[in-house]
Amino acid sequence: MMEDNEEAERLFKEALAALKEMRHLINTIGKPYAAKVHGKYGEFLLSIEKKEEGEKQLRAAAKLGYGSGEVKPSPSAHNASTSQVSGSTSSAPGIPSMAFGPAEWEKYFGEVDPAPPLPADIEEILNSSCHYWPTKKVSETHLLFYVPSQVDDKPLTLNSLGHLIQNPKGGGKKTKYRYYKDDLVKAYGSKVTEAHWVLMTRDVVPGSRKNTYLKQCDLSKGGDEPLHLLDATVGILMSHTMSGKRLFGDNPWTDTRCQEVYGGYQICVGSFSLDGLSLHNDWSGGDGCGLALARKF
Repeated sequence: MMEDNEEAERLFKEALAALKEMRHLINTIGKPYAAKVHGKYGEFLLSIEKKEEGEKQLRAAAKLGYGSGEVKPSPSAHNASTSQVSGSTSSAPGIPSMAFGPAEWEKYFGEVDPAPPLPADIEEILNSSCHYWPTKKVSETHLLFYVPSQVDDKPLTLNSLGHLIQNPKGGGKKTKYRYYKDDLVKAYGSKVTEAHWVLMTRDVVPGSRKNTYLKQCDLSKGGDEPLHLLDATVGILMSHTMSGKRLFGDNPWTDTRCQEVYGGYQICVGSFSLDGLSLHNDWSGGDGCGLALARKF
């Protein structure tokens, strides 16, 4: 009995390792079978070479308290074979190389919850002309990044992010909050979000400086919106972690207004100097306060 339990645990750990490798995809690609597993990391389709192998792993999962379904032919394997014949593409695209996705979160900070799928036409979006800088592609003018709801089983918030960025792993560039007053900490520091993707401009859009927030919002195109506070902060900081570049920096001083309000003013993120990133309300209405725009997936 003890040997059976040990074998079940070994098999399922192997399965779980494979799951965690590919959990940002809805469908795995290229193998003939898929086994559905429910547990700590949400719901996954695990790619299986042989049906018998999948059934063993599901039995192991059940013994360890994980819910699971039956082993079925892999839908992505069907899509892959169809695309070879008809030229169609899978409905679950991979993650573009420019993105800061689940793999980057794990490299620098820890395990994250599964990412929802990106739009099937994400590559088309990235290769299209930017609404705000028409001579450039969206991939050149925007950041694409994943905002998980938790990192290492702890909710991702402005407060927890402030700790993470001070000690990234894997060669990531460290930084901190330069300005993050207690009133903002109390109002927004512990707020959480559902997992999602953000496609955000790398700078405030042209014409948004020296303007009111309402006039800035009128500059939006293609369904874009001002950023939420956590999204803007994550995007700027993840870009820095990976590249060392301080977008929305101090030369010139640049902040983006966000949707959140405190004390009657929009909250701004930016003025990213060597001393760190600033989060503050826009009481002064300075020339540096423009507007970055984004869409969520």
